[in-house]
Amino acid sequence: MNNQHHRITTLVDGVFAIVMTLLVFDFKIPHLSEAKVDTLITAKLWLLWPRFISYVLSCVVLGIFWIYHHNQFRFIVKVDRNLLWINILFIIAVAFVPFSAALIGEYASHKAAIVVYGINLIAIGQVLYLHWRYATGQYRLVRKELSEEIIKNVNNRIMGANIFYGVAVVVSFFAPAISLLIYILVPLYHVRPTKYKHLAGEEKNG
Repeated sequence: MNNQHHRITTLVDGVFAIVMTLLVFDFKIPHLSEAKVDTLITAKLWLLWPRFISYVLSCVVLGIFWIYHHNQFRFIVKVDRNLLWINILFIIAVAFVPFSAALIGEYASHKAAIVVYGINLIAIGQVLYLHWRYATGQYRLVRKELSEEIIKNVNNRIMGANIFYGVAVVVSFFAPAISLLIYILVPLYHVRPTKYKHLAGEEKNG
């Protein structure tokens, strides 16, 4: 990895680490008098379950986006000014997650919170898609030996997830609970068995 690659990935890694840490700050310890702790603490903690789900889900989704970004740089061999700005846009979208996650954790049954969260995830995915499309378009920043199969595989997986998120946003206007279920299930789409890892290994050894 050259120095430009290292600076970009180090910056992005740092942002992801900070953002994922900030997610846990949405949890607040219930304030109870000493006499009421034993009787009320369980009920108060139970009220935090939407935030807990939002926290776990957001950490998993951010982890998936980080892996995609990391894997893209396994194939990107050059960096130009435009790619730098695309990475800045990626960071902006990622850094918004603590707010959108806190919003849906507090108002999980309200469509406004569901829509904001979905749009945030769509924005991250779209910038990541732009990142890959720009780097691979006309083999601009990747080796010409990179197979079309890998390029299309990455494109399809990112856009496929964004389609699901888009559906969740639309469905939230009619059935918010179904939208939440879609958000929870989309990570399974990302981690499902794929030829991508195998292809990446072949490309690296080729």
